[in-house]
Formats: sequence, structure tokens, C-alpha cells
Amino acid sequence: MEIPGRQENTLESEAKYFESYEAKPSDLETLRQGIDTVVDSKLLEEEVLDNIRVVTYDSKSLYIFTRGEHAANESFVVEEIPSTGKTGFKIFKTTHRGLIGRDKENYGYARAWLLCEEIETTAVNARKFPNENILYQPELPQPTEILDVVSVPPEEPYNKIQKGWYNYLTDVVFHETGHIEQRRLDNWQIGEEKVETFPSEEQKKKFFSVIGQTRIFPQWMVSQIIGNTTNGAIDEMYPMLIDREAAKRYDKTKFDNENASFQDMLTNLQDESTNPEYTEWFKNSLMWKHTTGRLLVRVLEEQFPDFGERKQFVRSVLERKSKISS
Repeated sequence: MEIPGRQENTLESEAKYFESYEAKPSDLETLRQGIDTVVDSKLLEEEVLDNIRVVTYDSKSLYIFTRGEHAANESFVVEEIPSTGKTGFKIFKTTHRGLIGRDKENYGYARAWLLCEEIETTAVNARKFPNENILYQPELPQPTEILDVVSVPPEEPYNKIQKGWYNYLTDVVFHETGHIEQRRLDNWQIGEEKVETFPSEEQKKKFFSVIGQTRIFPQWMVSQIIGNTTNGAIDEMYPMLIDREAAKRYDKTKFDNENASFQDMLTNLQDESTNPEYTEWFKNSLMWKHTTGRLLVRVLEEQFPDFGERKQFVRSVLERKSKISS
């Protein structure tokens, strides 16, 4: 029998937990170690890592991990926190104005974007890049150039929400930094049109030629995957290419479990007519860009067993022509 008021008390306690969360030394150390692992892995380009800022937060402060510098100004006090990192990343702390870290929603996901005056104005001589968000919300007042920032919740509240479903290192730190590398690959400049999925028909044809050669999926599944290869699916495919290799190297249990689940799915989907309910579920799941992106990575692993070759192929079909020919 449920005691009256217990559920309300639990929800109130949970809300208070997130509203007042303060990052623990273990949160900062976990993220610091994760960044060092990303650097040591060589899965991402040094140029990207040199310019990136990985930011975590709590209810009061922002913690900026960077190879660059941050300094106090008339609006924000900045302090450097001692770090045991071996890859050149320092940690800076500054109080934020309450736009992040005050409710549960802020702690359940990461993103390769964060526009905060606290970060933008304290960065010293930092390289900035075109703000792609202007393409989607041009009616909002936004700077034309911003820093490359990855927003990552601290590990404890993130795991409290996700309950171990996602790996903090591979699915968060590796994945989101992969998104930043993809943006640098796209190399969009202010005044240019947004590239829709592939920069050219030639690159599109090259990509789908490889996807069409797969033998791991039955042909009816290949047609479904190709039909759902949207711009969003490609946007997710690139960081997934990186986080999948990271899982192989740093989380064998997760890697093996994903492979087992994948094989179970293939068994259920070999014949489109055998299991109609499961087939319908699969088709519907492809509307989620993450699902299609992950399946495209599977094909690329089959066609290019070596990670370096796999990544180079993806780069060749996503780089703008102007950049390839230069």
C-alpha cells in the first residue's frame, strides 16, 4: 500500500536535488579523465581539440575545460582550478546567471553547442567559428561567430537520470566532440547555403554506392535505410563513427552487448513478411535519425574494417568540394 504523500515528497526531493546540485570533485575528475582519453585515442583531430571547450555545470557555476585561456572581466570572475590532466587541458570556473543547471532537464543530455556570455566574453584570444544556429533561428539576436563548445552534464546527475543506459565516456564525451569535428569538416561560412546531406551529387552517389554493397542487411532493409538517410541521420552518423570505435576500445561490455542486440535484430528482420509487427517497429524506428545513423555506421564497419580508412571515406563524401580541391 502506497503511503499518501510519499510520491509528492519523492518528486519534491528529486527537484531539489537538481535545483541545488553542486559539482563534486569526482564529477570534474571523471570529465578530466574522459577528455584525456579522447586526446590519447587519436580518434579526433588535434586542431579540433586545440579549439574546443568542454563545459560542465551545476546550479551555480560553469567549469570550462580547455587548452586556451579564460580571464575575469567586469562582468564575470574567473578562477583556474588545479588539474592533474596530462593533455594540456586546464579547468576554469565562473559563476553563471542561472540559464543552465537549475532543473532536471539540464542534466539528462549533452550537446555540441552552448552560447553563454560567461564563456564567450571571458575567453582570451580564442578562435571563433560561424554560428550555425543563425541558419535555424535568424529572428533571434545572436552573434555571427561563437566558440566551439561542448556542453556536458556532470556524471552523477547524468547517471541518475540515464540509469546506465548510456556510457558517459563514449556516448557523451566522444560523441559530442565528434559533432564539433563534423562541423569543422563541413566548414560552413557565413553567407553560404546550408549543405543538405551531401555537398555534391558525386559525393552522394559515392556514399550510396558503398551502402548498397552491404551484405549484412537483406535488400529490403537496405532500401529502408537509404530512404531514411536524411541530413539529420548523416549528422549523427559522423560522431557515431567515432563513439562506436571508442566503445570498442574502452567499454568492451557495451560493445559486445550492442553487437548481440544487433544480431538479434537481424535475425528478426531477415524476411520482411515473417515478423510483420517487428518489421513495422523497425521501419518506424528509422524515423529517428540516431537509429539510421547507427545502422549506416554498421555498413561502414563492414565495408571498411580499418577505422582510419572508414573515417577517411566518410570525410571524402562530406567535405565540401572547395575544401577537397584546395
